[in-house]
Amino acid sequence: MAIESILPDGYKTAELIEADGIIRIDIDKPYRQTYLNLSTYFNGRQNDSMSLKKFQFYENDAPKNLTNCTITIHAQKPDGKTVVASDCFNIIRPQVGIAEVSFPRQTFTAMGTVLLYLVISNNQGTAVSTNTMYFENEGNLSLTINSDNYDSELETKRKEILDKLNSIETEVNDRLASINALSKGLENSYNTMTQALDINTKTINDGMSATRNGSNSFTGSNSFSKLVSMLNGLNVSNGLTVDGVQFSDKADKSELLNPANVFQYKGDINDDTNWNSVDKTGYYSVWVHKAQAGLHVPGTNNGNGNDYWGTLLVFAYGDTIYQMFINFGGSRLFVRSKTGSPKTVWNGWSSAQFNNPESN
Repeated sequence: MAIESILPDGYKTAELIEADGIIRIDIDKPYRQTYLNLSTYFNGRQNDSMSLKKFQFYENDAPKNLTNCTITIHAQKPDGKTVVASDCFNIIRPQVGIAEVSFPRQTFTAMGTVLLYLVISNNQGTAVSTNTMYFENEGNLSLTINSDNYDSELETKRKEILDKLNSIETEVNDRLASINALSKGLENSYNTMTQALDINTKTINDGMSATRNGSNSFTGSNSFSKLVSMLNGLNVSNGLTVDGVQFSDKADKSELLNPANVFQYKGDINDDTNWNSVDKTGYYSVWVHKAQAGLHVPGTNNGNGNDYWGTLLVFAYGDTIYQMFINFGGSRLFVRSKTGSPKTVWNGWSSAQFNNPESN
């Protein structure tokens, strides 16, 4: 319905002023016989819920102070029914007359022109109203659906969804099959490991497997490629062969197997060596060439000497130690020994001279 068809005789319309999204309303009604048009700033549609709009109220060309004031809307819908509400206003800046309004839903129930005015009341009972304003409330569109197209499109979508569901089902089944296969493999591995552990435990309990720090018995023909330590001794019941050497039955030969007693190269004897301290089984290179060098060298009977080149052989077993020195040319042999507690002194050197050695 056009506004002109409902204007009273002699009335006209006028546009409101808006600045920065705020609509200005003069409550002293400077417009005479005029309806103010809100449609420039918004229109409604049936069953709308209008968003907030901001109004600034003026009086005598100055912002009106809205402190302690309430604002009420009086509206007439296109169907002739009225709406009165005061809870749709929120005065946000009372000193400068600014308020927010959300028109009631009842305002938008009928299609056509909505007429309204606002009443401002203070706590002293004074009330003042604005000019009549209006906006258009549009009707809902009547949409007709082509049932044939709708059905075919619906069927297409239904088939697309079913195809996707079937694809997802196939993928899920494949993954479940993979999970089941992996689970079965893990179960078989677990069972195998459990059986092996049971067999190993039974072997240990039956004394058929060697254990560290345990009491182990070897009754068969056993071969060990590396012997690390025998600090607690070795009990042999059926004989022991080490590098081809046969030891007697039931003999404790751990001392012979001690790495410190293995006959091998043990280092050099030089100018500063005290020969009394060379007491480890093995052979040593001798390089004594300084005058008064070395201590207890062969031939000096506990004195110093020089120009001794050759090889020293040491045999130590328990508290008994032998030293045998052969000079570089092989023409002289020196031998001495000691036995007993560590405080026992060495015997003097004995020597032998070899003349006219046989030719090679």
